[in-house]
Amino acid sequence: MLISRNDPRYYFSEDQYLSDEQYDAIRAEYKQRVETMMTTDLRVLFAKMKVQGPPGNTYDEDGLPISGIGKIFAFLVVAAFISLIVAAAMKKIAIFGLIFSCIFLVLGLVMLFQGRSSYGGTAYTTSSSTSSSIDIRITGSYMALTSGGVACFILNKDRFEGAEAVVWCAFVICVATALFMFVKAVIGRIASKVLYRGRADARCVGYVRTMSYDDSVNNTTGSHLYISTSPIFEYSYDGVRYEAVYDVFPAGRDSDIRLEQSVEIAVDESDPGHIMSPVITKASAMGLYIFIGTMFLLGAVLTGYLISSGKAAEAELNNGNAGTRVVRTESAKTQITDEMVEELYADKMGIDEWYVEIVTVTSLKTGTDGVHAAFDDEDMRGVLYVDVDQAPEVGDELLFFYYVNEDEREDGISYKHSFCEGDTDHFECSGYRGTYGPPDS
Repeated sequence: MLISRNDPRYYFSEDQYLSDEQYDAIRAEYKQRVETMMTTDLRVLFAKMKVQGPPGNTYDEDGLPISGIGKIFAFLVVAAFISLIVAAAMKKIAIFGLIFSCIFLVLGLVMLFQGRSSYGGTAYTTSSSTSSSIDIRITGSYMALTSGGVACFILNKDRFEGAEAVVWCAFVICVATALFMFVKAVIGRIASKVLYRGRADARCVGYVRTMSYDDSVNNTTGSHLYISTSPIFEYSYDGVRYEAVYDVFPAGRDSDIRLEQSVEIAVDESDPGHIMSPVITKASAMGLYIFIGTMFLLGAVLTGYLISSGKAAEAELNNGNAGTRVVRTESAKTQITDEMVEELYADKMGIDEWYVEIVTVTSLKTGTDGVHAAFDDEDMRGVLYVDVDQAPEVGDELLFFYYVNEDEREDGISYKHSFCEGDTDHFECSGYRGTYGPPDS
């Protein structure tokens, strides 16, 4: 790829072999540059993105190149952080999941259409045929597919029974990840053969090195710092002179090509500024991708079985204190929690204090406006059922959620007012509210 000698991410020299002192200096400089970006001050972060560098790139004040997608990524990270705070305050984890999914959906689509990562990648070319661009587009497709699917299931979670929505999300993630790993394995093996078909004689005129926490050769990421080295080649292709380095740097701090040595290189015919070494891709990276993909494929088979067999709909979903607890099986009752009652009824009606108890229907009276029901608890205000078909029968037990009017209690009339009810054959209260106990007079 074509690179600028002013790019601070790269270290240029004419040394085929790097001494320990030179290596330590490059390592220290890289760590210092990374630390400059570790800030929680958003004003400083966005200020770094306003300093213009060479054409086609934006550089921060410390020399870190930031592309347009880098700005988008920074904004999305801030949005995710804010959404987490809002979701925690509202005790709505689903809100955070939805916002986070949408954020990665946008980021994935940007990577898919631009073929760029937040830093570097194919920042120096507009070609979409190089291995790095294709790799980024594949990653963007994976992110968009996975996050979009999860967002759809979150939006439609009420249409699913039991743990169905969660299992469906897991199924989508497993299928997408398995496909992503298999495609990455194939692309990694054939990229240098399919995408770089041209050949040219090139002369080594120098060396460029870069530090990263990613091993681009074996496609691994971790806490260990890797150094990669590529010769700088001078060559001509179709009558045009180029000076470029490998699209994927070989790992290691030394080069196996001597200064001024001439070698044959593989060239991307659609964009001759991109070249590749024929020894870059290793089978070990392909094996790792296939292994991970197989594991996720087994997960997809398992979750697919739970969905097709109906076991996902029968499974228990317990979100703990973060949400409601819902149990749906043929024999079990729907558990009504305090959070459910407050969210669906009490909060909307402005009721601060409410209670729950089981009452029995003692009499029914049909009138022109519907069916009037009375209960064994004489303090419970009678209920009018406008829809006759929805009226209970005498002897039915009902789970009543109600509030109290103290003035009516002092006047000696029915003072308990129901605002939510359910029959005890299908509903059960699992909250901590109890029946109302009149204060001692």
